[in-house]
Amino acid sequence: MFIPEFYKEMLKYFAEMSNQRQCRGVLWNNKELGIGNQSLFKPDWFEKGIMYVRDIIGVNGRILPVNELKRRFSLDSVEPLFYNGLKLKLNNWLKTSENNQTLEINYTVDFKSTLYRIGNSVINVKKAKSKDYYNILIQEKIKSPTSIKSWEGMGLLDAHCLNKSLEVYRKCTKETSLIAMQLKIIHNIIATNKRKYDWKIQNNSECQYCSSLDTIIHYFWFCPFTQQVIKKCLDSLVIKNFRFNIWEFIFGKDELKTDNLSILIKYYIYQLRKENKEFNKKEFLTEVKLRWIIDKTEEHVYQNKYQDKWKYFENIENEILDDFVKFY
Repeated sequence: MFIPEFYKEMLKYFAEMSNQRQCRGVLWNNKELGIGNQSLFKPDWFEKGIMYVRDIIGVNGRILPVNELKRRFSLDSVEPLFYNGLKLKLNNWLKTSENNQTLEINYTVDFKSTLYRIGNSVINVKKAKSKDYYNILIQEKIKSPTSIKSWEGMGLLDAHCLNKSLEVYRKCTKETSLIAMQLKIIHNIIATNKRKYDWKIQNNSECQYCSSLDTIIHYFWFCPFTQQVIKKCLDSLVIKNFRFNIWEFIFGKDELKTDNLSILIKYYIYQLRKENKEFNKKEFLTEVKLRWIIDKTEEHVYQNKYQDKWKYFENIENEILDDFVKFY
């Protein structure tokens, strides 16, 4: 199973913290020292410097008397109920030799200081939020997507163009399934036969339609089956004297009408190849009409955008309008 690098790091740090013996000796928010299934925390004790079990244990190995606690840590008062509960819990906890050993550890962390340097960053632990820790963890771990190298190796585009490609398609559609497919294309994780072979899902990396190596470029462009589907889609929409180039078709042109057309055709190719099916004009037009109808219902919200987006579909508009009337 694939686990992102960030989560691996988090699990590693959590395992290290969980295994450190010194964490067993922390008095506050320690589940082993809870009372009534509730971990302990006394702000007034913490402010006075009481952080660890050893801070309140005397030379006899037992919790300090109330008067000694008040004197040593300048406590105004000690609640009898809390003190007696803590005393009973600590006596039971200290019966194990492992817990007794934690009292001998030389702690090096200065909890009285609120500023800590982590790598090249300084963080105030009293004011820090989870976002601050997250940013520290990722600031030196940022890695470029592996897809960038593969696309650059094909001589097609770089990281900037990849990011722009996704934004281009977000302008022309809000449909999750279309955006998800484009995201998979950008990150080169479409389940082509070559990818399935690399992932050890199957023993064959050849295209099921032409027996060539089924890379993502072949899948969406070079395969004769794909080219045939693109041509039939354009013919079905009565679009003449128009041709995509590989860049525009796969990554977008930043032109609403062209990008809308390309993503609909790509998604139909994606469905055909996943299900190992052949082109079906009626099926393709049904999908186009459904999306056209959905956009038509919101035409009043973005009229200009709607007109531009569906410009290539003008030749079948009357046919779609008939279906639109039937739909309602």
